[in-house]
Amino acid sequence: MLARGVAASKHTAPSHMIIKYLFNQKVQVIWLILLFSLTLSQSSYYSRSDYSLFIDEEFLETGDIIFRTGGSVLSHAVLLNDPTSEFSHVGIVYKSNTRSFVIHIAPSEGAAVLTSTSFAQIEPLESFLSLDKASLAAVFRLHSADKNIAKHATDIARSYVDEQRTFDFDLDLATEEQLYCTELVWRAYNEAGIDLVDKQFDNLSILFSEQNKYYILPSRLAKSKHVYQVLMVSSP
Repeated sequence: MLARGVAASKHTAPSHMIIKYLFNQKVQVIWLILLFSLTLSQSSYYSRSDYSLFIDEEFLETGDIIFRTGGSVLSHAVLLNDPTSEFSHVGIVYKSNTRSFVIHIAPSEGAAVLTSTSFAQIEPLESFLSLDKASLAAVFRLHSADKNIAKHATDIARSYVDEQRTFDFDLDLATEEQLYCTELVWRAYNEAGIDLVDKQFDNLSILFSEQNKYYILPSRLAKSKHVYQVLMVSSP
């Protein structure tokens, strides 16, 4: 009997692994509920058109921080938990010759959202602002006159793309190899020498039922003392 008990214990998962598994399951349930509840509203939203919000690229600079609001599952989830924000997604502007791009990271859309691996990407501005993704957009810029900081932050963000860093569904700031949208912007600028949030993070422990876990919401970046708004555009 004793030998059986010892043998059985070898197959028992450590308690911390069980807790982590249950927490991950709970996060996935939250994603599934949001996906299911928003399916109908998204189907009408994405039928609008393939045109994009217009921003004159001459007004953009490398390192600008560009926000948008859209109709995706994550957009609704972010706005639900960040009610003071007008925006649900953010990236960094990268200019190459006469073209403008946005460096950002977001989860895949559709039913495979929980199983697809999404990577940091460089997306053409017109695609980032297409009306199936954006109904409102705004551009913010550093107060600092040192343009090298913005360029350095952009180069760092580009390195995330080269390294194929993936989207972090756990929204965990402790995992640098995985990122979510606001974290990508904050981390790139932080590594370049400016902490956009000045170590002030957002606590969403009520939603995720995990104590002492902090996040960066879009409103935290938009209200940063280190940036100012350059322009804002919206769909008709």
